[in-house]
Amino acid sequence: MLKENLLYYLKKASKLLTEKKFKVAIDIYKQLLAEIPSFPDAYYGLYKANYLQNEKQSAKIYLQYALKQLIISSKENEQHKIIFQKWELEYQEAFKGNFLTPLEQNIEPKFKQGIIKDYNKEKYLDVTKSLKKLNRYDIELLKISFFSYMKLNVTHESINKAYELLYYMQEDDEELLVSISILFEKNKLLYPAVQINLYLAKIFNKAKYYGALGGLSVKLDNNPQAKTFLEKAIELDKSKINYYIVLGQTYSVDGEFENLEQLFIDANKYVENSYEKLIALLFDIGSVEGCKLNKELMYNDIYHSLYFLQHQLFYTGIEEAKEVIENIKSKHIFTIAKSKTRDKIVKQKCKDFENIVSFHSSGRGGSFFFHALVDGHKEVATIPGIYLKGYYGLNVFNSIVSADKKNMIEKFMNIYEAIFDANSFKSVPGDPMSGKIKLGTVSGLTTLGENRDIALKVDKEKFARKLYSYLDNFSTINEKDFFNLVHMVWEEIARGESLKKKKTLFYHIHNPTFVEYYRYVNSYKKAKDLVIIRNWLQGLESWMDSDVPVILKENWLDGVSYKTKLSLFKKQHASMYRKICTKLFTERYKIFLSHEIYYVKLEDVKNTPEATMRAVANMMNIEYEDVLINPSFLDLKFHSNSSKLNKNISAFDKASIKRKIGVLFSNSDAVLLNTVLRPWNEIFDYDEGEFKYVSIEEALKINDQIMDWEYKVGAMYKIKEEDIKNTVKFRKLKLALALNTQEQVYEELKKVKLIKPEI
Repeated sequence: MLKENLLYYLKKASKLLTEKKFKVAIDIYKQLLAEIPSFPDAYYGLYKANYLQNEKQSAKIYLQYALKQLIISSKENEQHKIIFQKWELEYQEAFKGNFLTPLEQNIEPKFKQGIIKDYNKEKYLDVTKSLKKLNRYDIELLKISFFSYMKLNVTHESINKAYELLYYMQEDDEELLVSISILFEKNKLLYPAVQINLYLAKIFNKAKYYGALGGLSVKLDNNPQAKTFLEKAIELDKSKINYYIVLGQTYSVDGEFENLEQLFIDANKYVENSYEKLIALLFDIGSVEGCKLNKELMYNDIYHSLYFLQHQLFYTGIEEAKEVIENIKSKHIFTIAKSKTRDKIVKQKCKDFENIVSFHSSGRGGSFFFHALVDGHKEVATIPGIYLKGYYGLNVFNSIVSADKKNMIEKFMNIYEAIFDANSFKSVPGDPMSGKIKLGTVSGLTTLGENRDIALKVDKEKFARKLYSYLDNFSTINEKDFFNLVHMVWEEIARGESLKKKKTLFYHIHNPTFVEYYRYVNSYKKAKDLVIIRNWLQGLESWMDSDVPVILKENWLDGVSYKTKLSLFKKQHASMYRKICTKLFTERYKIFLSHEIYYVKLEDVKNTPEATMRAVANMMNIEYEDVLINPSFLDLKFHSNSSKLNKNISAFDKASIKRKIGVLFSNSDAVLLNTVLRPWNEIFDYDEGEFKYVSIEEALKINDQIMDWEYKVGAMYKIKEEDIKNTVKFRKLKLALALNTQEQVYEELKKVKLIKPEI
């Protein structure tokens, strides 16, 4: 959300600096950089904050970073040039020196020391000799230095040399500029990478530079510009499927589904057999063409099988879906390799952890609160939060595994830094955590304890030593056993508890993708799934409302063009509409793939905690303990994770389950959605309440109109009724589909088990 409100947050941070609230201002600037790498204004803000606190060395580094982001753009953009000159002068006055060190002093000593000897040795010797005669800057020498560090993979020095080349470069060098751009993008220096590709596109007018600009713009969350660049790239080269895919992603995110359909048709004309990601995007709109193509390609590729499975589940029927699942299983795509260890105790404990319960949420269902009830049980191994929810993604373990055990542990702890310090700014793999910052804050793990002032922390060094002691007994290890080891070590280091007591591993997988879930469930043959639910209509309203930016209420759109407002509204609508789709469609594959799937109602947990948690304990094969009705993590009282509608909710407070519908939905909206959700309500014993079910025919008539929540969001963005009407087409199609396939849903839900309080 920070990306969409840059000016607001920059102004807010600047005001905080004038008020000498440096810590909060620095926090905002760092959050901006976490979401928008290489953002010059954020670096400049950090310079100001540190300088005002007399932290001169840090201030100097941040101002250097700010200037470096503007080097290339200052040569092409007059406004950037003025800012660059102003900041450069400020640097000279503040630190009594030039922004870049003279190159004769900077490069010559490094060559004399022989740091880069193995790169083009003959040329190296020639240049080194010539240095004795030269007392001036030599651009060729700097290029050799840059490519030397690139070849040796010395990242920091490569980047420094790249910036100097951009600063002093006197003529266009396409190969060099491309190399610098790739280096910058690889190291998340996205702003200067954009400027380089803008320059390359202007000078050479090639599709690849417009394509690169499109991809960079997406990473910077600038979809309007991404679309312009990608459309230009496709105009220059219609054969590159990646341009279509990235453009399709921007259309999908922004809710431009008609453009997405047309893009699919255009791609079919010019590209052969490479539509996987486009098909995934088309699933959002239920494309018949996408479904047909999936069926043709189903037996060739696991991803085609996945998308075809989803189409079968949601558009055709159960029997066809079962056939696709068998096809997926027969491929053994996600078979886990065997581990080898000489430690019999660890080997046995890994087997004990076959008794695993994966825990899922369904949008504003109270999952963190429930997890806090299970944490601390003497027979349960679990790690607080949902940091590991993406662990079973395709390439996560591959990025960790190494023949060097210490290196493997370092990589794991680097990726999952937030596990050990809830105040960490680092994100972790897997939606919704990937790309997000301060995960501990949104999880309620920085406000533990009676006074809400304790952040969860675990000693990393002790954890690393203990993990190494176990890992050293393995000649080979797979991702499943490494996952088990991490939990074993957590219990011993974080809790100081004996492994002998642990009978069940509780894994908060939260909202896994198909791939994450399939790979996990394929690893643990005795796995059980537990899903926490809440009144479907109430939970859906809360979840959708949480997506509406609070900032809209502060008139920040004043002065913004109508075209931009419409684009923002479409994106907002698409995001909220997808939450409806998630509730109705995209979580259902678990019902087909799980070994055993149980549901527990948040209302039961809050209203009859002991009776409900006794039933949960029975399902988990553990003894009932009073800890199961005392929410805490590592024996520290848990209050709640952040909630827009219930900011101070704590423990068994019933405010969330008693909240009346009406924050977002009107009566008409509620009646329609309640009727759509009828199979779920009836299977899980939720009464229809005041929003009485209507017939399918009546619901379809209501569905054909603009819903009141859509009017409400449209009004926030000041959108005309005609444009709202054009935006809601695919929401209508999805709700109509849900209404017309309710019998299928009843049939699917026969497999699930509802945990009821033990009387």
